[in-house]
Amino acid sequence: MYLIDIILIGIYVIGLTGLILNKNNIINILIISELNLGTLGMLYVLASVELNDILGELSGLYILTFTAAESAIGLAIVVILYSKTGIINIRHLNKLKG
Repeated sequence: MYLIDIILIGIYVIGLTGLILNKNNIINILIISELNLGTLGMLYVLASVELNDILGELSGLYILTFTAAESAIGLAIVVILYSKTGIINIRHLNKLKG
């Protein structure tokens, strides 16, 4: 195992810890999920380079594309939530119904 793999696994564990400990702020949840998915994408790419497999690199690109789409949709929801309630809190998401 290389040093970069250990660093990326450490970053992923830090992201999971942040996701477990912080459940109220939507912006922090989006940033942490972006961090975790980006780390997983990098691990896929590094493993595929090491194994000389193109499917891992394609999986990494798919994960990065999914991360960008998830971030854009999440930020749109945050903007709508803030315009309706004036507060960015995950407990106020039920006010967006209907």
